[in-house]
Amino acid sequence: STTKGLKKSNAVRVIVQPSDAPIAKQRPTGQRAKAVQRDLVTAIEPNKRTVYLGEPLVLTYRIYNRYNNLDVRNYDIPELEGFWKETVQAPEARWEPQLINGKRYNVATVRQVVAFPQQTGTFVLQDFNLKGYLRINFFEGRDIQATCDPVEITVLPIPENAPSNSLGTFANLAVEQSLSSDTVSTNEAITIEISFRGNGNLKFLREPKLAWPAEFEVFEAEVKDNIAVSARGESGKRTFKFVAIPRPPGDYTLPAFDAVSFDPLTARHVSSRAPGLRLHVRKGESEQGAAGMTFTHQQDVQVL
Repeated sequence: STTKGLKKSNAVRVIVQPSDAPIAKQRPTGQRAKAVQRDLVTAIEPNKRTVYLGEPLVLTYRIYNRYNNLDVRNYDIPELEGFWKETVQAPEARWEPQLINGKRYNVATVRQVVAFPQQTGTFVLQDFNLKGYLRINFFEGRDIQATCDPVEITVLPIPENAPSNSLGTFANLAVEQSLSSDTVSTNEAITIEISFRGNGNLKFLREPKLAWPAEFEVFEAEVKDNIAVSARGESGKRTFKFVAIPRPPGDYTLPAFDAVSFDPLTARHVSSRAPGLRLHVRKGESEQGAAGMTFTHQQDVQVL
């Protein structure tokens, strides 16, 4: 506001808490508070510290730097023993300014991975080491090194006995199956697709065992993936595409398919069911009035 040529701003209220007061909504990584005690440090930051066997864990590797004249020569990303990992595709690392505990830092995210624990127990993540060169002036400088504080990750066993048909650990796993057509002629190829959609290591899913009618000739499944690996984990869809050829005419039923998995969000085994499918197979034109059948060779179908 303006009074008699003077400009006056609105009041600003500042609350100063004691050093031991809790900070609301503070990220529970435990790494950043230690990192800011030094001018150069590396950090391994997990999105969680306790996971179930097979549950995805997102690990972010960052460099915290208060120097303006630092040249990073190289850094080592340690191996993850006991984990299967997928690297998140990201732009080239760059320094970004960030204010932490009242101090200005340049922060670079050099890598991010989604790790799936394959063993239970407590794992210590460490040895994220950095070597750099600190320029003092145009002619002088010195070598400098940094490392990270160890991070403990606890991998819990699945809390109940897994059913024999369990597919593993997935969140919101759903299954569906579909037919390319519900009516075909004998010796005519049809396509059956079984699709799994959810969050987790979908690339670990193997070809499902389906109960095929004995009169069907079934070929090895083709696998189609539409899976994204991001800072939120791994999610998407894996589809198994079967080609089958019914030989004699008739009405057939493909039974319902159940997908059982352990959901870490609810800590329970859950099931998703794809309803059964019905297929009508009529006589082909070549069989009308003929005493026998004409079979199509597998090689002919593969060529088509």
